[in-house]
Amino acid sequence: MYNVAIDLIDHFKYIILINKVKQSETLYMTQDTTRIAIGERIRQFRQSSSMSQQELADALGFKSGTAISLIESGARGTSAEDIPKFAKVLGVNPSDLLGESSSSPDFSTVLRADKQLTKRDKEDILNFYQHVKRRRG
Repeated sequence: MYNVAIDLIDHFKYIILINKVKQSETLYMTQDTTRIAIGERIRQFRQSSSMSQQELADALGFKSGTAISLIESGARGTSAEDIPKFAKVLGVNPSDLLGESSSSPDFSTVLRADKQLTKRDKEDILNFYQHVKRRRG
């Protein structure tokens, strides 16, 4: 049950992240500094994972390591949909690739972001989350 709560929390964090990304339409950035910064973070996480550009390309379904090289150098951007894929393969959070702080958002804020849940669902989830937090001390 604890793992379900953690998965649910990660899901809501992902929803917030995607909403942030969609506000700017896409991460196919026109600002070179942002594109380069994300590329540098991808390179750092790839290297710390002892993964080659070709291995990362293969894991993501790119045809060659050249695509990864271009992304890492900032010569090519990456789409908002690809950020979670990069994060999963590299074993990091999408927010790490975007350079966002690793502090967790307020859980009630995360719940409000999900428009598909009813008010009752949100209350139940928040109560369960608070219960788990109290148990963990």
